[in-house]
Amino acid sequence: MDSTAVNAIRDLAVEAAEANRIHSDIPAIVLGDKVISLEQFNAGRSRFRGVFRTPLMSAFIGYTNANAEDNEDLAPTVFVDAEKESARAVINAYVVNKADGSLVPGHCDHNAILELRKSAPYAALVARCDGKQELTQRNAIEFVEDWAHLVTMPIVDGEGNETTAPAGRLIAAIRSMTVKAVEESQTTVQNHGGRVSSMAQIEVSSAAATALPERFYFLCAPYQGFSERVFQIRVVARNNGDKPVLVLSIVSVDEVKESIAAEFEMLLRSGLDTPKITIGTFDSRS
Repeated sequence: MDSTAVNAIRDLAVEAAEANRIHSDIPAIVLGDKVISLEQFNAGRSRFRGVFRTPLMSAFIGYTNANAEDNEDLAPTVFVDAEKESARAVINAYVVNKADGSLVPGHCDHNAILELRKSAPYAALVARCDGKQELTQRNAIEFVEDWAHLVTMPIVDGEGNETTAPAGRLIAAIRSMTVKAVEESQTTVQNHGGRVSSMAQIEVSSAAATALPERFYFLCAPYQGFSERVFQIRVVARNNGDKPVLVLSIVSVDEVKESIAAEFEMLLRSGLDTPKITIGTFDSRS
């Protein structure tokens, strides 16, 4: 075999090797119709990937900002689901092209996920004041006593001026609730006959000195890092047989939720360094 044939064989081998070469940071080989990664045999990964989860906004912001600062070739994108009080930062959503500075879509497999956890008082408030469950006097008193340092009761004087009283006043009003049956009768006399009717009405009332209010106030921050806000709680008294019950609900609850969602978005925008913040959700598998 002469040198020409040898060179031709060598060139063919080089071309075949180049055709099977995978231009990637992750080492891999081609076997038949399969591409097999060899990354597991390296001392470390070719690139960082994983999911960081936290219920704390400060931790989420810190992690996202730190990764953006440490990896200048990455351009994170944050997706905010304000309704569910959650957010997702896709750290490697884009890769910066060093040649011209343009953004190239990344692998989207390095994520930070924030799922806010309600503060203890706010969780108790939402659980008890849903506008559906009927609280016995004992249940209602225990709820107010547990969070007495956050509860106040409005007092309106004869001129319409409002002041607030501590939780003890509200507890006394709930404790003195009674159920009273009031029976009324009505007689109608006509030229050609008459009719007598009676009606029993159930009233739930408190002693005059500690009248049950139509509402009370509950002060708390809904989530860590959020500002404290005053929740107005509507009080509705009902009877369950011969026992009084209370139904508590947050006044204008939908408006309150919108306000909390707006604060959530504002806190993220002010804390995160990345300009890419979008309202919505994102699925990289699509």
